[in-house]
Amino acid sequence: MNFQKIKDFVYQNIVYFALYNVLVLTVLILVVNFSDFSTGFGALQTVDYFMFDYTKLSYFGTRLFTVDIDFLSNFSLFREIFIPVFYLMIITAIVLYFISKKTEQRLLQFCMSIIFISNAIMAILLIFSIIGLFSTLGNRPIPADISISGIFLSLFFMFFKIGFTVSVCFIYLRESKKRFVLKALPEEQPEVLFLKDGKVEIPYQRATRGTRFLNVFIDAVIIVLVFSPILMRELKIFSRYIEDAMGENLGLYVVSLVTGILYYTIFEGFFRMTPAKFLTSTIVTGFSSAKTNFGQIIGRSFCRKIPFEAFSFFGEMGWHDQLPETTVARYETNKKYTSVITTVFIIAAIIILYVMLKNMFRF
Repeated sequence: MNFQKIKDFVYQNIVYFALYNVLVLTVLILVVNFSDFSTGFGALQTVDYFMFDYTKLSYFGTRLFTVDIDFLSNFSLFREIFIPVFYLMIITAIVLYFISKKTEQRLLQFCMSIIFISNAIMAILLIFSIIGLFSTLGNRPIPADISISGIFLSLFFMFFKIGFTVSVCFIYLRESKKRFVLKALPEEQPEVLFLKDGKVEIPYQRATRGTRFLNVFIDAVIIVLVFSPILMRELKIFSRYIEDAMGENLGLYVVSLVTGILYYTIFEGFFRMTPAKFLTSTIVTGFSSAKTNFGQIIGRSFCRKIPFEAFSFFGEMGWHDQLPETTVARYETNKKYTSVITTVFIIAAIIILYVMLKNMFRF
């Protein structure tokens, strides 16, 4: 089998996958808002399908076992903010993709990266749930009215659907990365930096401080609104143990430390980019080579957590760049629709601010 042909097919047709998700989400919004939506398969009862990948279960249980994989069903603020914002973004991404004749993909890549990480977390949690199910089935008698085949068929369908979504997003984002062309400086005029360890020559156009700040801000919003709540909600026992052992303030710091390291390691390890970097057309590189190794990515993730590390960027180079010998470079992209993407994010920011103020002051 020619896997490159499969990768090319996914890359060239990703917009139809995004369109399918939008159509499914639209149907589910109508169903959830205008009718009682609950279904059963055998002994498995499912409630509330409405969340990240739009079709996965947010709660399921049987008389034998109960597995809570509720993606923030009680966190109404999260839903109120994220759903309309993400819906707006993915529709805009699809429209821009068609209007630009496939040349404008920044917003589409951003949306696919969000879908990727949410489903990847879900896949891991589902594996643990299945392990728990096997353990439960081995220790309890099975009532006659329990359809074991129905349970396993439902779980198989869920795992297949989530696995398919993760695979499609992963292939698309990896193939996107391969097609980026770095903005090279003239060979005789590299950027020269005088660091503590000596002189460094960088042959690529580095991202400006303004772009780096924008990357940090957007990624921080995603970590706070999307990544951390999902991860810590599902690992609630761990997060409560940390808070009980260390106190609430220190516990929250440890949780933010773990989620931040995981977030950057996953995205920069697989793609050398985060969702924000997809938007700003920037990518992690080595000092003299376009590529980086996984050790450097781990180093970047941990160096970000050095106290006062953010202030190091007022110098020649920040510590999480300098210590692992990496930097963030710009690549060639179509800037024609930047104003449209900027407008979408301004609208998103207004929605987020309005909902937060509404919930804060109860108006």
